[in-house]
Amino acid sequence: MKQALIVWGGWGGHEPRQTAEIMAEALTASAIALSWFPAIDPAGGSPFHRLRYAVYQGPSADAIGYDRPVLLTLPGTLQCVVGGLEPATDYCFVIRPRDEAGNEDDNTVAVGARTFFAADTTRIALLYTADVFGNLEPCG
Repeated sequence: MKQALIVWGGWGGHEPRQTAEIMAEALTASAIALSWFPAIDPAGGSPFHRLRYAVYQGPSADAIGYDRPVLLTLPGTLQCVVGGLEPATDYCFVIRPRDEAGNEDDNTVAVGARTFFAADTTRIALLYTADVFGNLEPCG
C-alpha cells in the first residue's frame, strides 16, 4: 500500500486546515483502491459529510490532467475503486475535496500504485508426478 500525506488547501484564500492521508492499493490487474480521511471546508459552508471528492489520474504525478476527474464521489464518500486500468502499470492519483458550491481544492499531492500483472493463462503440461515419498514418475 502506498501513502501520501496531504494538506488540503483552503477555499477562498483560507489557509489549509486539515492534514489527511490518502492510501492507494492495487486490487487486481485492472483496479486500484483509494481511501482517505475527510477534509474540512475552512469557509464552513459544507460539513465534511457533504463534501465530494474529485479523483484525478495520470501515469505520473507530473502528468495528471486536472481538466476532468476520472470520477467524482457521492457526498461524504471516503473511498473508491478506479477500474479499467492496464495490468502491471504505474498510476498516480490526486484527490481534491469539492464543497457544495462547487469550489474545489487545488492540491497537487499525488499517491501512486501499480496494478498487478495479468493472470497467466498459459497451460502447464504435467510432465512428472510425485508419490508421497517424493519419487518422480514420468507422465504418459
